[in-house]
Amino acid sequence: MIIFQRKDRRGKEFKIILLFGTGLIGTSIYNSINRQAVYSSSYFPFNWNCPEQGKKDAAGIFQYLTSDFLVSCSHYASSQIAFVWCAGKAGFTATKKIMNDELISYGTVLDLVRRIKESFSGSKIFIHLLSSSGGLFEGQRLIHDESVPQPKRFYGHLKYVQEQRLMELNDEIAKKVYRLTSVYGFVGPGQRMGLIPTLIANGMRNKVSTIFGSSSTLRDYVLNEDVGFYIKKKLFHDCGSGNTAIYLLGSGKPSSILEIRHFVEEVIGRKIYLEFRKTSQTENTLDITLNSSALPVDWSPTDIISGIRLVKEGIISGKVSRVPGKNRLPFVEDKMNSTW
Repeated sequence: MIIFQRKDRRGKEFKIILLFGTGLIGTSIYNSINRQAVYSSSYFPFNWNCPEQGKKDAAGIFQYLTSDFLVSCSHYASSQIAFVWCAGKAGFTATKKIMNDELISYGTVLDLVRRIKESFSGSKIFIHLLSSSGGLFEGQRLIHDESVPQPKRFYGHLKYVQEQRLMELNDEIAKKVYRLTSVYGFVGPGQRMGLIPTLIANGMRNKVSTIFGSSSTLRDYVLNEDVGFYIKKKLFHDCGSGNTAIYLLGSGKPSSILEIRHFVEEVIGRKIYLEFRKTSQTENTLDITLNSSALPVDWSPTDIISGIRLVKEGIISGKVSRVPGKNRLPFVEDKMNSTW
């Protein structure tokens, strides 16, 4: 995980940001925050595979914060600490075990939040939780603010429980939940590959992409960099918007897989070859669409064609994002995932 700290502690407020998770979305959030020159970042280990080690890592983080950052800034009445959870290896096909393991790590972080709040009651605590519209509302169309979550698989139940546990925290802790649609982007090898970067990469190599789904399935796609920028904006400029807020983040303009193939062909100038398969374990054919009127007024998603061009440029250039302490594999072309 990453800890951001304000370099100049003489300002009106002192802000510490703890970022848990540096995958596709977490890296984008890291990059957006890192562009703020007044903040520095440090890497801290947090073990996601061993619960006992995860608790020890959290204890180490608490000790570090209380011995340095928070003690030195506790006299600031407006001091603020933000936790951002975008961690986890669970995807749409996650098993019950993966769900339970992730909930253990999530619980460890929530315990850390409680300890920080108890130790520094004068500081304002924020938690930003990245959730999933797809997991919560799979099979629903025109999702809006009043839509009722009806998760159909372990991944959806995971997100639902995470949201519930967040809301059970102290009312003085500000809670921000972001229900994301299908996020796409490319931050380098070693990361989970979604539909769009897979089609681009395989299309440029004239390889067939295997789709476990239906050609007509409708999804709402949003660029990872848009999400990173929006979270950063909420971290720094929306601190007084109330203690609880839920944001639906999508494009409001759903596309089918065949439409996405057409868009990618237009951008890369090549034919895209698809193979569709269906299995009971990986079936992923239900539509998930958002009502555009439910999107935040300050949210400006990149259009799908422009987003695909940005992903293509990243894949071709090989300029990948680097997060402190995170080793990335060198680009190995023949091992790129060809399945969505």
